[in-house]
Amino acid sequence: SASLSSSIGSAQTDVIFNVIDANVGGHYDATSGKFRAPIDGHYMFFFNGHKTTSSYYMYIDVMINDSLYKDQWVYESGSTDSDDTASNSIILFLSMGDEINLRLRNGYYLYGSSHGRTSFS
Repeated sequence: SASLSSSIGSAQTDVIFNVIDANVGGHYDATSGKFRAPIDGHYMFFFNGHKTTSSYYMYIDVMINDSLYKDQWVYESGSTDSDDTASNSIILFLSMGDEINLRLRNGYYLYGSSHGRTSFS
């Protein structure tokens, strides 16, 4: 599992969870933000995202091999308060060598800090 150490937003970007809590086997690349499947099989992924301003929304897509797999997998648009959290999980069949990562959409925001509130497992 890994978390995001600093906030990102405004431009579309792959989310790179750069604080590694556990990376058994080394299949998560903290430089690219991608997990590479070591063997064919079912994999379960969890995401927890946090935002700290009512001016920005959170919009996360799931990418497999750099192609959109799940549009708007996590979306948070509450504007009545500033601190909001959204999460989701997914089970996917991946073939050996497939890569999965999360992408933040253009114009959206994701909070990162040393508290680990935005994380991916």
